[in-house]
Parts: sequence; C-alpha cells; structure tokens
Amino acid sequence: MSKPLLRALCWIRRDLRLYDHRPLMEACANATEVALVFVFDTSILGGLENRDDRRVTFIHKSLVELDQRLRKEHDSTLIVLYGDPAVCIPRLARELEADYVFAGRDYE
Repeated sequence: MSKPLLRALCWIRRDLRLYDHRPLMEACANATEVALVFVFDTSILGGLENRDDRRVTFIHKSLVELDQRLRKEHDSTLIVLYGDPAVCIPRLARELEADYVFAGRDYE
C-alpha cells in the first residue's frame, strides 16, 4: 500500500541551508512533497536606509545558490515572495494545498 500524498510548506527564514535544517527535516519526515519558501519581509526592507544594503545582497546571493542546489540535487525550486509573511505564508499554503507548514524560530 502506498503512502498517502501529503504536502508540506517549509518556510526558510534566516537559516539559509539545506543541511541540518530542523524544520526542513521535519517537513521531509512528515510529507511526500515539500515546497520551500523564503519571504522578503517588506516591513523589514522598508526600514532600510540604503536600497543596496549589503545584508539584502548577501541574502539574495544565498537564495540564488540555494535555488541552484535545489534544482541540481533535488529537482526542486525555491519559492521567493515579497510581502508580509503573515499574509504570504497562509496564502501560499492554501494555493499549494499544504497539509503542514513548518518554520524555524526567528530569534530577532
């Protein structure tokens, strides 16, 4: 008998890695399909004085590398959104018909 199709959404926050990523490991353990998402929080971006902030550049570069790795090693992609995570995450979960949403704690 085959395992039922369960979908999970894993919200990647500040921990931009695949290795030893607890929410991602939980998502993979509990679902047959896992979608990864990162949300550029517009409330944080709007507070930056410089639009060319090095932190944003670093995050963008890290996300591109993460997406490339997902494509190459896992035949998957990273979903990147801009907006309020409190709106974006539930909307995406509904669109994907996710059974679970996993996210790590954000300590800042």
